[in-house]
This record gives sequence, structure tokens and C-alpha cells, in this order.
Amino acid sequence: MLPVKSLRPPFSNSHNIFYTEDFNYSNESAIPVAVLDSQPPLVTVRGVLEELNTPDFLQYDLDLGRINKLHHHLWMAGEPIHARPFHKLKHSGLRVRPTHQHDLHLLSYESSIFLKPLPEWLLNYQFWEQGLCSDEELHKRACGLLVSWIWLIQSPLDLRMANQEDFGLLPPQLSWKHWKAIVRDVQHYIDFHTLDQVNKRYHYGELNLSRINLLFRMKFFKPYLYDRDRSNSFFLRRFGWIGIAFLFFQTILAAMQVGFSVDPLSSSYAFSRSSFGFTAFSLITAGVLFAIWGLICIRYGAVFLGSFFASFFLKGYQERRRKAMLSMTSMA
Repeated sequence: MLPVKSLRPPFSNSHNIFYTEDFNYSNESAIPVAVLDSQPPLVTVRGVLEELNTPDFLQYDLDLGRINKLHHHLWMAGEPIHARPFHKLKHSGLRVRPTHQHDLHLLSYESSIFLKPLPEWLLNYQFWEQGLCSDEELHKRACGLLVSWIWLIQSPLDLRMANQEDFGLLPPQLSWKHWKAIVRDVQHYIDFHTLDQVNKRYHYGELNLSRINLLFRMKFFKPYLYDRDRSNSFFLRRFGWIGIAFLFFQTILAAMQVGFSVDPLSSSYAFSRSSFGFTAFSLITAGVLFAIWGLICIRYGAVFLGSFFASFFLKGYQERRRKAMLSMTSMA
């Protein structure tokens, strides 16, 4: 396929990190080794390992079909604003989990966030020209992934911290000088206010995976990402102490009940008084614990509803702002 005339690489050829004169997209032997190294020999497609040619691999690697099905509901999972810089993610205590799945990129849960490493081929001008500019939707997905990393890498500190990760989030050849030049080019090609040139998933930054799972279950009756331990660990951390307290009281009350059935405890006045006192204490404690549990539920419910309505109103504001920017651009 020939490149679509209106599409071009988002950065200039002079800032091409993996430049080669005899580049040929249709001939893998003419593609730079550094670019090919970012493509696995086999990928899992519908549960089966398959070998894909480069065009099919790009469709697979940049796939955003699942999350785009939830686009009109994404405001319930996150705000329509850009993602935070990498150093702020780390300062927030988030642990980076690398993933090849594009539709998991920038999805966070508990104390972790999924990040798709920046592939080498995304910084190759000829690869864009011959492989990504022939398909408008594919071009938008690739632009979105590149823009997401521009959000993440906003300073030399972000670049250094991302390079320090053991799993290699960025190409090792990428320097701050190269990155700054690429960002300047991308800013002239992509409107960061309207984000009209990127896939609609990137009208949002970080998204909450738990809410994505809930939305996906409600719409398709299956989880977005299945993890049997996630809900268990959530409740264990927040409500496990209540279970331990009830187990403690239950053990003592059961022992007292046994004591009443045997001599000499059954006829002991002191034992009866202490049992009565501890039973009353247990009932009062149970009431207090239930009250605390109710307050915790109200707190989390209030936070969720507050975030819910804030995202709803921010979504409307951003859509109106984006439409206004687009109309101004069309009038210019």
C-alpha cells in the first residue's frame, strides 16, 4: 500500500535515530537491526503462537480495539487529561509493570501501572513513511503511543529514571538531545489541545484498571484483565483486620460456652460475671467495628462519587474545548 497523502511521520528525517539509506519496509533484511530487534519472532494470537509479517505485527502490536469499545464510558475510569511525568508516577509509589499489550498502556491499579515500552521502530522515519503512513487508523494509534511517551518523558530526570528500569522502557540509543528534537517536531505536527491526530483512547491519560474491568464486565460480561487475586488483596488490606478481631472474639466466646458446660466453671459466680462482662464488651465492640466499616465504605463511596462527577464535568469541558479549538483551526 502507498502512503496516504495527508499522512507523514510526526518528526523530520533529520532527527531519525535509526537512519539507513537502503531502508526497504517490504524487505526485512534492509530494515535496521535495532528496529527489527523490537519485534518478537512469535506472538500469541487467540491463544496460539503465530509468526507475523511486519504489517500484521504492527496491527497486532498497536491494537486498541477493546478499549475503544469503551470510549464513551472512559470518563468513569479516568480524566480526559494527559498522563503524569514518569518521575511523578514513581514519587506516587506506583510500581511499573511492563507490557506489550497496547490496550494496557497507562492503566493503573492499586500500587502498579502498566507501561508499554517505546519501541525502536517508532523512532525510525522510514518505518513510519513506508509502514505506518499507509493506514490512517494505524497511524493514529502509533501517534498516540508516541504522544503518551511525550507525556511521560518531560525532563532529563524522567529520561534517566525510565532508563534505570531493569526491563528497558526506552531504546538505549535515545539521548535527551534526540528526544527533545523529536518532541519539538511532534508538537508542530500534532495539536496537543485537540489531539485530533491520535487515536481516541489518548484523549485520556491514566485510566483505572478496576473501573475498566467493571465497565467491561457490564458491557461484555467478562473482565478486561482477569486477575483472581486483585479483589481478594483489596479487601484483605482494607477489611482483613475486622475479620481477625471477630475471630479473636469468637474463639474466646466459644471457650466460655464450653466452660459453662463443665464443672467447676458452670457453678462459678466469678466466671459467670466475667463471661457476662466479656459478652457485653464483644457486642459493643462488634457494633463499633460495624460502624467503622460503614464509615470506611461511605468514605470510599464518597471518593468514588466525587471522582465520578469530576470526571463527568471535566469530560464535557474538554469536549467543548476541543470542538472550539477545531473550529478555530478550520476557520484559520
